[in-house]
This record gives sequence, structure tokens and C-alpha cells, in this order.
Amino acid sequence: MSPEALAALGAHPWPGNVRELQNVVHRALLSCQGDEITLADLPAELRHSRGTPSPSSRSIELPTLDLGELERRAIAKAMEQTKGNVEQAARLLGLGRATLYRRLATPTEKRP
Repeated sequence: MSPEALAALGAHPWPGNVRELQNVVHRALLSCQGDEITLADLPAELRHSRGTPSPSSRSIELPTLDLGELERRAIAKAMEQTKGNVEQAARLLGLGRATLYRRLATPTEKRP
């Protein structure tokens, strides 16, 4: 993922919904022409977001994250915000409680 695309994803105010993020990344993967998702591969509302920093305004290099890592971070943040309450964390993430339990128990590398 290009640094610009990652910055646009990071600047978008995802309302606690990891499924929406997964769908955007999945669609970008399907539509990208090369080996890297670029800003052009993202939906227009993400490319033109006021919160998206321009490449020249960044002072640090952003790390490259895969979808599994983004999901792990979102789950960890939701669990932290809800003080470990799985039901509330699932609601924040837009997931069913059973789905969140499965994702907590199964490493993302082993999921289809």
C-alpha cells in the first residue's frame, strides 16, 4: 500500500466499523493495476477528504500494514476502549459477538 493511500485510510473517520474498512481495502485490491494500492485505487470520498495529508506535509515515513494487521489493531483498540467487554467491542466494530470471539481466537493468517 502506498504511503498516500495509507494516509488517506488513516485520515478517514471510520465510525468504529472495521467491516467498512475491510470492504474498501478489498475493493482497492481488486481494482489496483499494480502490486501496490495507490490513492487512485481508493474511493473518491477518501481521496478528496479534507483530513488527508499531502505527501509533502508528512514528516515521517508511514509503515506498510496488511489487512490482517489493520484488523488486529482495530480489535485491540475496541477491546481497550470497552475495557475488555467483548459485546461492546463487537458493537463498536460492527460485528456479531460470536464473530469477534472467533477473530480473537483465530490468527488472521489462518482465516480464508
